Amino acid sequence: MATKEQVLELTDERIQLLQADQSDAALQLYCERIIPAILPTLHEKFQLIHNRTAKYDGLVSLLGFTPDTVVLAYQFAKPNTFVVLHTAETARFLEAVVRYTNVPLASFFHEPFVEEPSIDIYRALEAALKRFPKDARIAIELTGGKKTMGGALAVAAGMLDIDQIYIDYKEYMPKFRKPKPESTYIHVVENPMRLSVDLFGGIEIDRAADFFNVGKYDISQALFQQAGQRMANPRIAEICADLSRFYSLWNSFNFTEALTLASSLFDQALRFSESLTARFRIDLNRLKQQTETIEKLASEDRISLLWNFFFSAERYERNAHNDIAALLYYRTMESIFDNALKDINDSFDRSNPNYQLFGIEIDTIQTGFTRFRKKVFKKDSQHEILPTQLAMFDSLCLLGALGDPISEKINPGRIVNIANIRNLSVYAHGIRPMNMQSVDEMRRLSAEILSVYTQIRNLGTIRGERSKFEFIPLTVIGE
Repeated sequence: MATKEQVLELTDERIQLLQADQSDAALQLYCERIIPAILPTLHEKFQLIHNRTAKYDGLVSLLGFTPDTVVLAYQFAKPNTFVVLHTAETARFLEAVVRYTNVPLASFFHEPFVEEPSIDIYRALEAALKRFPKDARIAIELTGGKKTMGGALAVAAGMLDIDQIYIDYKEYMPKFRKPKPESTYIHVVENPMRLSVDLFGGIEIDRAADFFNVGKYDISQALFQQAGQRMANPRIAEICADLSRFYSLWNSFNFTEALTLASSLFDQALRFSESLTARFRIDLNRLKQQTETIEKLASEDRISLLWNFFFSAERYERNAHNDIAALLYYRTMESIFDNALKDINDSFDRSNPNYQLFGIEIDTIQTGFTRFRKKVFKKDSQHEILPTQLAMFDSLCLLGALGDPISEKINPGRIVNIANIRNLSVYAHGIRPMNMQSVDEMRRLSAEILSVYTQIRNLGTIRGERSKFEFIPLTVIGE
């Protein structure tokens, strides 16, 4: 095992290479010498914190613009099967991943996805999971890539009950945007949705409704199915099981599959409405409205997707999943600014911005962008270069430069502050769960910005849209 001093010496050598712009040599040093040196300590820390070894049959890893974390994740877990998710922009790092992991080619797979539409990453994940045997123990490593990508995988992992691995650190080298190797540790984000159905084998249909009403749709589906097997007339339980599955799919942003189920679900609920409403107070008109909503979501209608981010965040917050709620409130705000830019020119892409699409001189946009940004960052250069990729605050600055009315009604300092709060989440850069106060601040700001945007664009109100997106409760008659 390497000593701490030896690791520090290797780190100094790597820093020298990075300072000399020898990034390839620095990567080689990290993968071939630093990773083997820190692995024993990483395993010891993992065993101490989680009281188990990091043994996985399969590993899915998200590749960003550096292969460091992907290589470390593989060397740490040593899975039997290894799948890397990547975009076209990060595909060029796959060769380095294969070289430095030394993974057997028969055990290595990669699945491409596109950033837009945002749900394409779920398709890539589904393809990746099909690579593993049925009972394989799987982990998803989501350190690399953009935060929205990692967040999407985190939501999916929670719904699928798959371990989420995050390569974290206690000390950071901001100049090189890399952690200090000696401070690195492997963090497992525990799944708050994990709850064994086996514990509730004897619980009947009313108990299943309790789980349904707190958002445990996978559990309520299983319990309704079990209850139906013990009933002379199982139709009510079967409909409720399908409703659970419908909301479970919707809750995990699998709109296409939810749409496939929606029509038959409503037809069955309407056909057996007398029996259903004798057992539960349930609004079938609202269910019909929601089948129309899921159709818009499946067609990737961008305004419907925007509303869905916000109401999904509220739903996760009500069920005490604060980190997922925070992620979705943040995604709501990102989507608002993204939609506002697309309202000006539908072809504009924040991830690869073409500023000429707005029909304004680039110098004029740059001047306006800098002026707006200096409302918060007063020491910025007067000649700030327009970003090659737009983060949330950058998008607001661009809207300000373009004179969009939404920029006049939003305090830019609050946007920067909320981004800093979001970074405290374990799904971003933090190591602790989000607290209720932080989530409350994110909800209030996202609701405020959403109201501003929808009022300016005449797109309805939160109150008016709520019934289309807020899931129906199952209230047992007599309660």
